Amino acid sequence: EIRRLSEMIDGLIESVGGMRTWMRMPNDAHDIAPFAPMRTEHKLLVRLKDTLDPAWRLNPGRFLRREEHGA
Repeated sequence: EIRRLSEMIDGLIESVGGMRTWMRMPNDAHDIAPFAPMRTEHKLLVRLKDTLDPAWRLNPGRFLRREEHGA
């Protein structure tokens, strides 16, 4: 049910050029991204963070964990 709802919301938001952010995720929604669609500059920002903060110690939680961001 939550997957279907998320896909419906994503479709509506994407059609108007917006972005969706889940502020509180349901317990059974581990495979749903906390925000979507991914912004076009996200990979660039993650590469910049990798360069300036290779241990990811500054501002933890600012980006998804490295293995999840796809950069």
